[in-house]
Amino acid sequence: MDTKERIIESSLLLFLKYGGDNVSLTELKKASNITSGGLYHLFSSKEELISEVKEKFIMDYFKDVMVRIYDIEGSFKEKIGKIMYTILGFNNMFLKQSNRADEYYKKILCIIFRKYTQKQW
Repeated sequence: MDTKERIIESSLLLFLKYGGDNVSLTELKKASNITSGGLYHLFSSKEELISEVKEKFIMDYFKDVMVRIYDIEGSFKEKIGKIMYTILGFNNMFLKQSNRADEYYKKILCIIFRKYTQKQW
């Protein structure tokens, strides 16, 4: 794992635990075992780092989802239901982790997710 990957991985763990806005650059540097110069050489700002962490998180998640989709058994309707459940689950989980998400949007998505998961397929 190279330095940039190490920073992204350790930042992801901190962001998931505390939220991106609640983690200082000092904490990021300490967790990644890197200097300020090293951090700013790879990322021009904390916002750029957060953006790359989110991108990695999303890409890793969808790689996992694709593996699970290939393993789904059942009728077409059951497969579509499971895929939608997975996608809505991701949206719900991602919004809970995002400190920048609008509270109103979070509430609406949580309501939709709850209603969808209560349906019988």
